Amino acid sequence: MTHIRFLLPLMIVCHTAALGQGLDAYLESGAEGAYLDWEEGFVQARGRAFISRDIKRSEIYYKQTRQAAIADGQAKALSTLGRIWLDSSTRLEENQELFKRVKKLMEEGSSTLIESDTGRVFEVVTKLSLRGENGIAALVLPRASAASPRGAAPPSAAGSATGLVVDATGIGPVSTALLPRVIDENGRVVFGAETADPAVAQREGLVAYAVRAAPAQAAAAAESDVPEPSMAGVRQGRAPIVVKARSAGGTGRADLVLSVADADRVLAADAAGMFLRDCRVLVVIPAQPPPPPRPARVRQRVPPAQEAPGDPNRLP
Repeated sequence: MTHIRFLLPLMIVCHTAALGQGLDAYLESGAEGAYLDWEEGFVQARGRAFISRDIKRSEIYYKQTRQAAIADGQAKALSTLGRIWLDSSTRLEENQELFKRVKKLMEEGSSTLIESDTGRVFEVVTKLSLRGENGIAALVLPRASAASPRGAAPPSAAGSATGLVVDATGIGPVSTALLPRVIDENGRVVFGAETADPAVAQREGLVAYAVRAAPAQAAAAAESDVPEPSMAGVRQGRAPIVVKARSAGGTGRADLVLSVADADRVLAADAAGMFLRDCRVLVVIPAQPPPPPRPARVRQRVPPAQEAPGDPNRLP
Protein backbone atom coordinates (compact mmCIF):
# COMPACT_ATOMS: atom_id res chain seq x y z
CA MET A 1 0.00 0.00 0.00
CA THR A 2 1.27 3.46 -0.83
CA HIS A 3 1.85 5.57 2.27
CA ILE A 4 1.01 9.28 1.99
CA ARG A 5 1.86 12.29 4.12
CA PHE A 6 2.62 15.97 3.58
CA LEU A 7 6.18 17.17 3.12
CA LEU A 8 7.98 20.46 3.58
CA PRO A 9 10.20 21.57 0.66
CA LEU A 10 12.88 18.95 0.02
CA MET A 11 16.61 19.49 0.25
CA ILE A 12 19.19 17.04 -1.08
CA VAL A 13 21.93 16.74 1.54
CA CYS A 14 25.25 15.05 0.93
CA HIS A 15 26.22 13.28 4.12
CA THR A 16 29.87 14.28 4.07
CA ALA A 17 30.42 13.98 7.80
CA ALA A 18 29.12 10.43 7.85
CA LEU A 19 31.41 9.34 5.04
CA GLY A 20 34.57 11.05 6.15
CA GLN A 21 36.38 14.24 5.28
CA GLY A 22 36.65 14.93 1.56
CA LEU A 23 33.88 12.53 0.50
CA ASP A 24 30.29 13.09 -0.52
CA ALA A 25 27.46 10.62 -0.82
CA TYR A 26 26.91 9.59 -4.43
CA LEU A 27 23.53 10.74 -5.67
CA GLU A 28 23.00 9.12 -9.07
CA SER A 29 20.79 11.09 -11.46
CA GLY A 30 17.92 9.26 -13.10
CA ALA A 31 14.82 9.87 -15.18
CA GLU A 32 13.46 13.44 -15.14
CA GLY A 33 14.97 14.48 -11.84
CA ALA A 34 14.75 11.12 -10.07
CA TYR A 35 17.85 10.02 -8.22
CA LEU A 36 19.38 7.17 -6.22
CA ASP A 37 21.09 7.84 -2.90
CA TRP A 38 23.76 5.14 -2.63
CA GLU A 39 24.66 5.96 0.96
CA GLU A 40 21.21 5.99 2.52
CA GLY A 41 19.92 3.44 0.01
CA PHE A 42 16.78 4.70 -1.72
CA VAL A 43 15.38 5.90 -5.03
CA GLN A 44 13.32 9.09 -5.08
CA ALA A 45 11.31 10.89 -7.75
CA ARG A 46 8.87 13.77 -8.03
CA GLY A 47 5.50 13.04 -9.57
CA ARG A 48 3.34 15.79 -11.05
CA ALA A 49 -0.21 16.09 -12.33
CA PHE A 50 -2.03 19.08 -13.79
CA ILE A 51 -4.75 20.66 -11.61
CA SER A 52 -7.52 21.99 -13.82
CA ARG A 53 -10.22 22.67 -11.22
CA ASP A 54 -10.71 23.26 -7.50
CA ILE A 55 -9.93 19.74 -6.37
CA LYS A 56 -10.37 20.68 -2.70
CA ARG A 57 -14.13 20.81 -3.30
CA SER A 58 -14.34 17.35 -4.83
CA GLU A 59 -12.95 14.29 -3.05
CA ILE A 60 -13.21 12.27 -6.27
CA TYR A 61 -11.22 14.77 -8.36
CA TYR A 62 -8.69 15.20 -5.54
CA LYS A 63 -8.06 11.45 -5.34
CA GLN A 64 -7.83 11.14 -9.13
CA THR A 65 -5.32 13.97 -9.40
CA ARG A 66 -3.29 12.68 -6.47
CA GLN A 67 -3.19 9.20 -7.98
CA ALA A 68 -2.10 10.62 -11.33
CA ALA A 69 0.83 12.39 -9.61
CA ILE A 70 1.72 9.23 -7.69
CA ALA A 71 1.71 7.17 -10.89
CA ASP A 72 3.99 9.73 -12.55
CA GLY A 73 6.47 9.61 -9.66
CA GLN A 74 6.45 5.83 -9.56
CA ALA A 75 7.03 5.66 -13.32
CA LYS A 76 10.09 7.94 -13.06
CA ALA A 77 11.51 5.99 -10.11
CA LEU A 78 10.92 2.69 -11.88
CA SER A 79 12.59 3.94 -15.06
CA THR A 80 15.60 4.99 -13.01
CA LEU A 81 15.79 1.62 -11.28
CA GLY A 82 15.50 -0.25 -14.55
CA ARG A 83 18.69 1.30 -15.89
CA ILE A 84 20.94 0.44 -12.96
CA TRP A 85 23.03 -2.70 -12.99
CA LEU A 86 21.87 -5.71 -11.04
CA ASP A 87 25.38 -7.13 -11.26
CA SER A 88 28.30 -6.61 -13.61
CA SER A 89 26.53 -8.25 -16.56
CA THR A 90 22.79 -7.49 -16.29
CA ARG A 91 20.72 -4.35 -15.92
CA LEU A 92 17.77 -4.66 -13.57
CA GLU A 93 15.21 -4.20 -16.36
CA GLU A 94 16.81 -7.02 -18.37
CA ASN A 95 15.76 -9.54 -15.73
CA GLN A 96 12.09 -9.36 -16.65
CA GLU A 97 10.75 -11.57 -13.88
CA LEU A 98 12.66 -9.69 -11.21
CA PHE A 99 11.68 -6.32 -12.69
CA LYS A 100 8.00 -7.30 -12.49
CA ARG A 101 8.48 -7.91 -8.79
CA VAL A 102 10.25 -4.57 -8.41
CA LYS A 103 7.33 -2.86 -10.16
CA LYS A 104 4.87 -4.54 -7.80
CA LEU A 105 6.99 -3.46 -4.83
CA MET A 106 7.00 0.09 -6.17
CA GLU A 107 3.22 0.11 -6.44
CA GLU A 108 2.60 -1.46 -3.05
CA GLY A 109 5.59 -0.54 -0.91
CA SER A 110 6.71 2.94 -1.90
CA SER A 111 5.94 5.95 0.25
CA THR A 112 4.41 9.11 -1.16
CA LEU A 113 4.91 12.54 0.35
CA ILE A 114 2.52 15.26 -0.79
CA GLU A 115 4.60 18.37 -1.45
CA SER A 116 1.96 20.60 -3.04
CA ASP A 117 -1.74 20.20 -3.77
CA THR A 118 -2.54 23.82 -4.62
CA GLY A 119 -1.96 26.01 -7.64
CA ARG A 120 -1.69 24.47 -11.11
CA VAL A 121 0.35 21.35 -10.33
CA PHE A 122 -0.22 18.58 -7.81
CA GLU A 123 3.25 17.44 -6.77
CA VAL A 124 4.33 14.42 -4.73
CA VAL A 125 7.61 12.77 -3.86
CA THR A 126 7.80 9.01 -4.26
CA LYS A 127 10.46 7.07 -2.39
CA LEU A 128 11.38 3.37 -2.30
CA SER A 129 14.12 1.81 -0.23
CA LEU A 130 16.85 -0.24 -1.86
CA ARG A 131 17.45 -2.02 1.43
CA GLY A 132 15.63 -3.83 4.19
CA GLU A 133 12.99 -6.51 4.19
CA ASN A 134 10.58 -4.13 2.43
CA GLY A 135 13.14 -2.91 -0.08
CA ILE A 136 14.64 -4.13 -3.33
CA ALA A 137 17.44 -5.95 -1.49
CA ALA A 138 14.88 -8.47 -0.25
CA LEU A 139 14.15 -9.38 -3.88
CA VAL A 140 17.76 -9.78 -5.05
CA LEU A 141 19.54 -11.23 -2.01
CA PRO A 142 19.04 -14.58 -0.28
CA ARG A 143 16.41 -14.56 2.43
CA ALA A 144 18.11 -13.88 5.73
CA SER A 145 17.36 -14.34 9.39
CA ALA A 146 17.34 -11.33 11.70
CA ALA A 147 20.66 -9.77 12.57
CA SER A 148 21.60 -7.35 15.30
CA PRO A 149 21.59 -3.67 14.29
CA ARG A 150 24.90 -2.23 13.23
CA GLY A 151 26.40 0.34 15.54
CA ALA A 152 30.05 1.14 15.98
CA ALA A 153 32.61 -1.22 14.51
CA PRO A 154 32.86 -4.40 16.60
CA PRO A 155 35.81 -4.80 18.94
CA SER A 156 38.84 -6.28 17.20
CA ALA A 157 42.51 -6.81 17.80
CA ALA A 158 44.55 -3.67 18.30
CA GLY A 159 45.61 -2.22 14.98
CA SER A 160 43.23 -4.32 12.88
CA ALA A 161 41.24 -2.82 10.03
CA THR A 162 37.63 -1.84 10.63
CA GLY A 163 36.46 -1.78 7.01
CA LEU A 164 37.42 -1.57 3.36
CA VAL A 165 37.60 1.48 1.10
CA VAL A 166 38.09 0.76 -2.60
CA ASP A 167 39.37 3.76 -4.53
CA ALA A 168 37.93 3.26 -8.02
CA THR A 169 38.86 6.70 -9.37
CA GLY A 170 41.23 7.06 -12.28
CA ILE A 171 40.26 3.78 -13.96
CA GLY A 172 37.59 5.09 -16.31
CA PRO A 173 33.83 4.78 -15.88
CA VAL A 174 32.58 2.68 -12.97
CA SER A 175 28.95 1.63 -12.62
CA THR A 176 26.96 1.26 -9.45
CA ALA A 177 25.19 -2.05 -8.91
CA LEU A 178 22.95 -3.81 -6.43
CA LEU A 179 25.25 -6.84 -6.42
CA PRO A 180 28.79 -5.59 -7.04
CA ARG A 181 31.85 -7.70 -6.35
CA VAL A 182 35.43 -7.04 -5.38
CA ILE A 183 37.67 -9.52 -7.18
CA ASP A 184 41.34 -9.88 -8.01
CA GLU A 185 42.97 -10.05 -11.41
CA ASN A 186 42.69 -13.84 -11.39
CA GLY A 187 38.93 -13.73 -10.79
CA ARG A 188 39.11 -14.70 -7.12
CA VAL A 189 36.18 -13.21 -5.20
CA VAL A 190 37.31 -11.05 -2.31
CA PHE A 191 33.87 -9.68 -1.46
CA GLY A 192 30.36 -10.09 -2.80
CA ALA A 193 26.90 -11.39 -2.00
CA GLU A 194 28.28 -14.89 -1.50
CA THR A 195 30.74 -13.77 1.20
CA ALA A 196 28.53 -11.30 3.11
CA ASP A 197 26.19 -12.01 5.99
CA PRO A 198 22.79 -12.20 4.22
CA ALA A 199 20.96 -10.32 6.98
CA VAL A 200 23.48 -7.48 7.03
CA ALA A 201 23.61 -7.28 3.23
CA GLN A 202 19.83 -7.01 3.06
CA ARG A 203 19.64 -4.38 5.78
CA GLU A 204 22.66 -2.25 4.82
CA GLY A 205 23.30 -3.08 1.16
CA LEU A 206 26.51 -4.72 0.02
CA VAL A 207 28.41 -1.44 -0.41
CA ALA A 208 27.95 2.30 -0.23
CA TYR A 209 29.20 4.54 -3.02
CA ALA A 210 30.84 7.93 -2.55
CA VAL A 211 32.58 10.55 -4.66
CA ARG A 212 35.35 12.93 -3.78
CA ALA A 213 34.14 16.34 -2.65
CA ALA A 214 34.69 19.27 -4.99
CA PRO A 215 38.07 20.97 -4.34
CA ALA A 216 36.47 24.01 -2.72
CA GLN A 217 34.40 21.84 -0.41
CA ALA A 218 37.35 19.65 0.51
CA ALA A 219 39.53 22.70 1.23
CA ALA A 220 36.84 24.23 3.42
CA ALA A 221 36.47 21.00 5.36
CA ALA A 222 40.23 20.72 5.85
CA GLU A 223 40.51 24.32 7.11
CA SER A 224 37.46 24.17 9.35
CA ASP A 225 37.99 24.64 13.10
CA VAL A 226 35.11 22.28 13.78
CA PRO A 227 36.49 18.83 14.60
CA GLU A 228 35.28 16.04 12.39
CA PRO A 229 32.88 13.61 14.08
CA SER A 230 34.24 10.25 15.17
CA MET A 231 34.55 7.77 12.34
CA ALA A 232 33.78 4.85 14.66
CA GLY A 233 30.11 4.67 13.72
CA VAL A 234 30.32 4.99 9.94
CA ARG A 235 30.25 2.16 7.46
CA GLN A 236 33.99 1.70 6.98
CA GLY A 237 34.86 2.38 10.62
CA ARG A 238 37.67 4.35 12.16
CA ALA A 239 40.61 2.57 10.51
CA PRO A 240 39.69 1.06 7.14
CA ILE A 241 42.16 -0.57 4.80
CA VAL A 242 42.33 1.46 1.58
CA VAL A 243 43.15 -0.16 -1.75
CA LYS A 244 43.24 1.10 -5.32
CA ALA A 245 41.17 -0.70 -7.95
CA ARG A 246 43.18 -1.68 -11.01
CA SER A 247 40.17 -1.79 -13.32
CA ALA A 248 36.40 -2.23 -13.49
CA GLY A 249 35.18 -5.64 -14.64
CA GLY A 250 32.16 -7.03 -16.43
CA THR A 251 29.99 -5.69 -19.22
CA GLY A 252 28.59 -3.09 -16.88
CA ARG A 253 31.95 -2.24 -15.29
CA ALA A 254 30.47 -2.80 -11.84
CA ASP A 255 33.02 -5.28 -10.45
CA LEU A 256 36.09 -3.75 -8.80
CA VAL A 257 39.30 -5.52 -9.77
CA LEU A 258 42.26 -5.46 -7.37
CA SER A 259 45.80 -6.63 -7.83
CA VAL A 260 46.49 -10.06 -6.35
CA ALA A 261 48.77 -8.46 -3.75
CA ASP A 262 46.09 -5.99 -2.64
CA ALA A 263 43.48 -8.74 -2.55
CA ASP A 264 45.77 -10.76 -0.29
CA ARG A 265 46.17 -7.73 1.98
CA VAL A 266 42.41 -7.25 2.24
CA LEU A 267 41.76 -10.90 3.05
CA ALA A 268 44.56 -10.95 5.63
CA ALA A 269 43.15 -7.81 7.26
CA ASP A 270 39.65 -9.26 7.22
CA ALA A 271 40.87 -12.38 9.04
CA ALA A 272 41.54 -10.13 12.03
CA GLY A 273 38.85 -7.48 11.59
CA MET A 274 35.99 -9.59 10.16
CA PHE A 275 34.59 -6.54 8.35
CA LEU A 276 33.68 -8.04 4.98
CA ARG A 277 30.87 -10.24 6.28
CA ASP A 278 29.33 -7.09 7.82
CA CYS A 279 29.48 -5.24 4.48
CA ARG A 280 31.74 -2.50 5.84
CA VAL A 281 32.74 -1.58 2.31
CA LEU A 282 32.82 1.87 0.74
CA VAL A 283 33.56 2.37 -2.96
CA VAL A 284 34.83 5.77 -4.09
CA ILE A 285 33.93 6.26 -7.75
CA PRO A 286 34.59 9.03 -10.27
CA ALA A 287 32.16 11.92 -10.03
CA GLN A 288 29.67 11.68 -12.88
CA PRO A 289 28.67 14.85 -14.75
CA PRO A 290 24.98 15.67 -14.30
CA PRO A 291 22.74 14.97 -17.29
CA PRO A 292 21.60 17.96 -19.35
CA PRO A 293 18.46 19.56 -17.88
CA ARG A 294 15.16 18.53 -19.36
CA PRO A 295 12.02 20.66 -19.56
CA ALA A 296 9.64 19.99 -16.71
CA ARG A 297 6.86 17.64 -17.76
CA VAL A 298 3.47 17.46 -16.17
CA ARG A 299 1.57 14.26 -16.76
CA GLN A 300 -1.99 13.36 -16.01
CA ARG A 301 -2.74 9.68 -15.76
CA VAL A 302 -6.33 9.33 -14.68
CA PRO A 303 -7.63 5.97 -15.94
CA PRO A 304 -10.73 6.52 -18.13
CA ALA A 305 -12.75 4.08 -16.02
CA GLN A 306 -12.28 6.35 -12.98
CA GLU A 307 -13.24 9.59 -14.69
CA ALA A 308 -16.56 11.23 -14.12
CA PRO A 309 -18.54 12.11 -17.29
CA GLY A 310 -17.25 15.32 -18.78
CA ASP A 311 -14.34 15.43 -16.37
CA PRO A 312 -12.54 18.75 -17.01
CA ASN A 313 -9.48 17.42 -15.12
CA ARG A 314 -8.51 15.34 -18.12
CA LEU A 315 -5.76 16.70 -20.35
CA PRO A 316 -6.50 16.94 -24.09
